Amino acid sequence: MKTGTRYCLFVGGMIISVLICGINLMKKWNMDDDTEQGETLPAIPNATERRDIVSVSIKRRQENELDEISKNAGGRKSWIVTSTVFNKTYIKETTRPSALGEVIEHAKMVAKEARGGIVAVTMVNEAYLELTYSWLCNTANMSVHDNVLIIATDETTLQRLQKDWPRINTVLYSINNSELSYNEVGYVRYMLIRTRFLVALLISKIQVLLFEVDAIWFSSPLPLLQTLVHYDLVAAQISTRNHTIAGGFLFLQPSAIQVLNRVVYRLQKFMKIFSNIGVNKQLPVVVNDQTILQEVVVSQPNLKYKLLDFDIIADGQWYTRTNALNATPIVLNNNWIIGNRAKIARAKKFGHWFQDESGSCDWIRVRKITKIV
Repeated sequence: MKTGTRYCLFVGGMIISVLICGINLMKKWNMDDDTEQGETLPAIPNATERRDIVSVSIKRRQENELDEISKNAGGRKSWIVTSTVFNKTYIKETTRPSALGEVIEHAKMVAKEARGGIVAVTMVNEAYLELTYSWLCNTANMSVHDNVLIIATDETTLQRLQKDWPRINTVLYSINNSELSYNEVGYVRYMLIRTRFLVALLISKIQVLLFEVDAIWFSSPLPLLQTLVHYDLVAAQISTRNHTIAGGFLFLQPSAIQVLNRVVYRLQKFMKIFSNIGVNKQLPVVVNDQTILQEVVVSQPNLKYKLLDFDIIADGQWYTRTNALNATPIVLNNNWIIGNRAKIARAKKFGHWFQDESGSCDWIRVRKITKIV
């Protein structure tokens, strides 16, 4: 065979090899993107399978990971790497090695004593303490505090809560954060961490009510939620967009775990794009736990979910309506306004602030506004 012919065959072979490698890489990229980094996501189970969704092997995997983290870290500050059902690293924070385990153990203890086994979870930092105290006064006579677990994200918040409200269940999970504004990088990262907590609690077979303290409870929602335990997910709606989930009030059964896993994965993937941007910078698009949850929920045909009417759980648009003073929901979320100062001012204007000038509970206001169930 002539040298020229051999050379042509050699070059042609190299070109074909490169093309084949390129095709394989494209296939792998598409597969990773479609199946969440190569992991085949199982479908939402039917009713007969739902009770087994959190398997023994999954729980053992989580426990082994927590044990390994604690053993290797030896009590010092360390990177916590948490895998969920699909054994993927979804989120990292610098915190104490046993912090996630402590949150789970506290939640289990609350669940044993809680009304209906529902654990009402919220995360607060020092910037939210005033709102937290007003909410605690608001709900003090509703027989709901035994259901509450407050995750404090800094030592000061934990210490003040334990001093001023010693009967409230509190636990520390340290996160570097301050007052957060909607759609800032820090805000979305905070929501990502919060969703990660929900996954951990659902793995532990805990019924979770996620709520926020910048809210007014006219009566306890727990009796209503106890009648809705046959749904995987119960949520409030955004008043300006019908059939759209509002992320500030979510009631979750362990059978919703795969939905929350998808939310965590997709939000983690989105935030990687902005990993080098400061926490106070606004994101160019609105993507957060709430928007992704909406997309995931409507894509699951076997998921049993219910969106509560606006006269049950209302949002901040309630304050702008002409019939606001006459229509009383069970819960009113004081949102659709930016900044804690603005939220407090609006609550005071409408008689929805439950602390007096000395910082004590305003019991006259509490009795006037709330209904005991």
